[in-house]
This record gives sequence, structure tokens and C-alpha cells, in this order.
Amino acid sequence: MAVNKVVLGSETLLDLTGDTVTKGTLLAGRSAHNAAGEQIEGEYTPPDVFTGASAEAAGTSGLVPPPAAGDEKKYLCGDGSWATPEAQTTIKICRW
Repeated sequence: MAVNKVVLGSETLLDLTGDTVTKGTLLAGRSAHNAAGEQIEGEYTPPDVFTGASAEAAGTSGLVPPPAAGDEKKYLCGDGSWATPEAQTTIKICRW
């Protein structure tokens, strides 16, 4: 029998009733308790980092690769690398 709320006297010690974790949102290989108090095993596998394109091959979809410390002024290129804008770079922004 699963327990989703524990009250001792007037003090709530544990309350999972508002929990939103599900097998599909919990990282694969991890375990937790859902709102019913049942132990569940995670099934979620996040997408891989995308692969950048080259002259010969298209890239693949995925997560953006994290920039390194100090890369806050760089931009993400289509090949998957982070690059520094050239001095005096003008960017034209079109608004529809």
C-alpha cells in the first residue's frame, strides 16, 4: 500500500498529493514517488545535443550545446560551434 501523505499530530511531515512527477517526466534510471505515493522508475531520455551542418552533410536536431565560461558574447553557428562576432558586424533584423 502506497502512502502519499504523513501527518503527525497537526504537523504534515510528508505530502505528495500535489506531486506532478510521472514515469515520462522522470529521468531514466532515477526513482521517485508519484502523487499516489507509489514508487516509479523514470523513462525520460532527453534529446542529444544537435549536430552542426557542414558543406557535405546536414545537421541533426537536438539540444543546443552549452557554451563554455567566458563565451557570453559568442553566437551559435550552424556547424555547432560558438563564434565571436567580427568587429563592426552589422546585423539586419527583419520584422514581419
